[in-house]
Amino acid sequence: MIRLLDYAANESYLKNACYIRYLDLAIVFYAIISRKEDTLATALIPESIFNVWEITKEQLLADTLETMQRNFPAEVTTMYEMLKKRMEERAADSFAKQMNVPEVDLEEIEYSKTFLMATIKGNINGAAVLLYPGFLKSIAKKIGAKELNIIPSSIHELLLLPMDEKTKRNYILDMIAEVNREEVQPEEKLSDSLYIYDLETDSVRVWEEKE
Repeated sequence: MIRLLDYAANESYLKNACYIRYLDLAIVFYAIISRKEDTLATALIPESIFNVWEITKEQLLADTLETMQRNFPAEVTTMYEMLKKRMEERAADSFAKQMNVPEVDLEEIEYSKTFLMATIKGNINGAAVLLYPGFLKSIAKKIGAKELNIIPSSIHELLLLPMDEKTKRNYILDMIAEVNREEVQPEEKLSDSLYIYDLETDSVRVWEEKE
């Protein structure tokens, strides 16, 4: 399987690893050692091991993605559905009831039904859906979006937001940096960048503030 990592933040870790540069990220290859229910044990594939396989990294990536799409299919849910599920879990938790946390009206949360969370089955290294062939195109077509804002929530999931006249990309970029700083564990941080998927070109780019 693969894991997406911030290239600049992981240069020393990647020194002997089998990986491919992608935008400002690194596509890193791992071997699955064991898989039991919600746990997954993996081992980093060194460049020295890859060199004896007599295969290109491009073919290795294509083969890996094909296998992952079969064994770890993409899963997509709306922010509304995710928050609703968590609120239902909280309501069923006796300790949470004692805390008397006020209810939240999900209908009033802006973007709650257009904000999508994308991951893979098992929610481990789920940001890899960024590379699943045809995945972003199918999402964009389904929701009628010419562009998707891709927020690197962590190495385990992405947030997708269609572009409209109310979308403020500078605000999104600031939000990514703040959440990464305050909420995301350092080992699970993916990137401070905002990525854009363009349906017309079927490509992903890093958004630049000068755009």
